[in-house]
Amino acid sequence: NPGQTPENEVHFLLQCEAYERERSAWLSSLEKPENFPVLPPSEKLRIALNNDQNVKKSAQYIINVYEKRSKIVSNLPNVNQDRNNVYHIFPHDQCPACILQV
Repeated sequence: NPGQTPENEVHFLLQCEAYERERSAWLSSLEKPENFPVLPPSEKLRIALNNDQNVKKSAQYIINVYEKRSKIVSNLPNVNQDRNNVYHIFPHDQCPACILQV
């Protein structure tokens, strides 16, 4: 739909402010290069999701934040859901899930 942006993996895993505490703990536990903070998001995801030492930690992070996300999104009146996507009515920098705390 016009004006709606699909929520994507980068936002969900690396940017959404609602998961900052969980993300900080997850990222600090990963095996990663020193320049990790300045890498592009696609490279960060590759390291987090494909490095053998990081797979279990990343899977647990995804489970944890998805559960938190489900609680947040179920309480939002301004989100449309279809089978495969959740669409933000707002731009990502105004995303209610990013602002709302559970």
